[in-house]
Parts: sequence; structure tokens; C-alpha cells
Amino acid sequence: MPPKPVKITRLKFSFPRFSFTAKLLYSKNPKTIQKIAENLPFEGYAERWGEEVYFSTDWNMPSESETKDVGIGDIAFWPPGSAIAIFFGPTPLSKGSKPVPASAVSVFATVENVKGVLSHLREVRHDDKIRVSKA
Repeated sequence: MPPKPVKITRLKFSFPRFSFTAKLLYSKNPKTIQKIAENLPFEGYAERWGEEVYFSTDWNMPSESETKDVGIGDIAFWPPGSAIAIFFGPTPLSKGSKPVPASAVSVFATVENVKGVLSHLREVRHDDKIRVSKA
């Protein structure tokens, strides 16, 4: 019997020096959200790619509604790397100030109070521990 769907509306992302909440976007990628909810809480270690923080998971999850059109504050699952990515500014593929992922991602959440969080995300260091839990 498949697991009962978990219905949550927000996630909390905790870093060593700050935390923020993110609103889940069920209309975009409900299966991705379900997989994340089933694995809460979980942790990873930060990597940086321009103004993107990402961290690996051990999930092998098929892509869902993939896009390369992301905005500042979007949070997505990146299937090729089994990683969660937080976009907060230009990446190495950007031609302007808008982030561009390395390849298509499944956007599943957006950072709440993104303007208040941007400066903190810019200070995230390689290997900072990230904990994701229900908000």
C-alpha cells in the first residue's frame, strides 16, 4: 500500500547562522513535494554555484514539470544531481541578474521574505550544514 500523502504548506531551512521558511508550490510539482515530505527532516552540506546554494540528497526521483525558467527565491529539485537548489541571484550561465540552472529543475517552493534572506544566502559557505524540516 502506498504511503498516505503528507500535506504540509511550509518548510524550514536551517543553516549555521540563520534560517528561513519556504512556501510549497503544490500546483507546480506535487510528486516532488510528496517525496520531500516523506523524508523530513533531512540534512545536507552546502555547495555554491554562483548565487545558487545546493546540496545533494540520496533520492533517485524522476523529473516533474522541469523548467530552466527560475527566479530569485525559487527552490527546486535538480534530478541529474539528486540535489535541492536555492536560487538567489545570477549563476555562471546567467546573462543578467536572473538565475539560470545548469539544466532543467523541478521548482517546488519559494523563499518567504526573500529580500530579508538574500544577504544571508550570500554568506553560506562550502560545507555549511543545511537542515530541512517541517515549518
